[in-house]
Amino acid sequence: MNGFFLKIEDRRSKIEDSTCPRTLLPSSILHRRSSNSIFLPLTLFLILVLAACDNSFEPINEEPTDFFAIFGFLDTAADTQFVRVSPLRETLEPSGDLAARVSSFLIGTGEEVAWQDSLVVLDDGEAGLLFYAQLPVEPGDSYRLEVRGDDGEVTRALTQVPLRVRLDPGPVTMDFNDRLAQQVTLVDLLRMPRSMNILYRVTPPGATDTVTVRLPLFVFSSSSGSIVVRVPLETDREEVLSRLQVPQHDSTVVLHSLGLEIEQLSGEWETPGAPVNIENGFGFFGSVARYVETWTLEAADIRQLGYTPPE
Repeated sequence: MNGFFLKIEDRRSKIEDSTCPRTLLPSSILHRRSSNSIFLPLTLFLILVLAACDNSFEPINEEPTDFFAIFGFLDTAADTQFVRVSPLRETLEPSGDLAARVSSFLIGTGEEVAWQDSLVVLDDGEAGLLFYAQLPVEPGDSYRLEVRGDDGEVTRALTQVPLRVRLDPGPVTMDFNDRLAQQVTLVDLLRMPRSMNILYRVTPPGATDTVTVRLPLFVFSSSSGSIVVRVPLETDREEVLSRLQVPQHDSTVVLHSLGLEIEQLSGEWETPGAPVNIENGFGFFGSVARYVETWTLEAADIRQLGYTPPE
């Protein structure tokens, strides 16, 4: 498992390797200072198990200027963001509740958002302190996260959310298998996407609502700053109709648009064990951009593929 979060024993003992196959799931929320209910999505699960399988971490403050450990990431696909915060101490003596405030700042505008805290229980009965905020994040945004103790100690972390790519769809042509396909170039890439899927937005026969069929997509070629993907349109049509349970000879499925579902990681994920973006602290703080870029085909190409063009 490629994660970066380690098992929390408690605030008086060390944080050590939790043996990678073992996961710690949030089972309930014990306490929150806010009366607003929150939903614990998949991104929260990832934060709770964000652990480097080969590393261990001692919450003992050997550096007098290191104050807090931060683990988490910003996600453009989530309205609520989460980070986990732990104090760094000079001894193993109990330090009591974490006395700190967490805020985020949008670089460029200075817009500040205060985060709320929530104590969650993991499946093995142990606790973890999370901070969360209603914070829509956009590709290309840069954020500074600050954890400020009551005594004035501050740990800061920076991340820039990956930029949206620009698509350059090519013409529909025959591929090396003599089947209709399309090459799409992704421009303005800083690094390879973590994952990509092709989305077909269609209307089945006799239906009025559209549905989206998601299929995997693979890189065809790459160069500096761009990659080319090959969309096997004719081959994909067989799978689209199969999933819709429509006979292959049926040409009444309406093809509205295609979309490229992209997930990109910020640079911090490349060196999780060396958090150069965290000042006066330790841990991991990064970002994920997840979005869909869409395009349409010419009516003649849609008919040639065996679909019906939209009206």
